[in-house]
Formats: sequence, C-alpha cells, structure tokens
Amino acid sequence: QGLAILDAWYGTAIWGEKTMVDVKKPLAARLMNNRIRVDVKDLVMGLPDPAPGQSKALIVRFAFNGEIGTALFEEHQTVTLGE
Repeated sequence: QGLAILDAWYGTAIWGEKTMVDVKKPLAARLMNNRIRVDVKDLVMGLPDPAPGQSKALIVRFAFNGEIGTALFEEHQTVTLGE
C-alpha cells in the first residue's frame, strides 16, 4: 500500500511522445514516508528541455493505497502526492 509512481512524463505533447521526457525515476526518488512534495522546476532541473520555448506540464500516473490516479502539474506548480 502507500504511494507508488507508475509513470511520470514532462513536456508538451500527448503522453509519451517525442516532446516528453520520462521523469519517473527522479520523481520516485523524492518519495519519503508515502508522500512526494517537490516543485516541478526543481524536479526537472538539469534534464534536457523537451520543447524549448513552449509551456510544459508534468503528468503522473500513480497508485495510492490501492487506487490508481493521474495528476497533471503545470511547470510552475508544486507536485503534492500522497497527502
């Protein structure tokens, strides 16, 4: 049980296309005590920009206490999951 990250993509296009970057591992690394709280800009710092000059978002598919969910965070927002 608890929180598990199933998929996480950052970019501008439909799930998993070429203008998206897989950020599952860096997001899952922020998991502490079944919670994640991190600014999107801090999470993707140092990663290649999948779409320079365009607005981007983070799409997360997760499981929390046995329920599957999806969340969308704009690049200026804070990811808050499991709270």
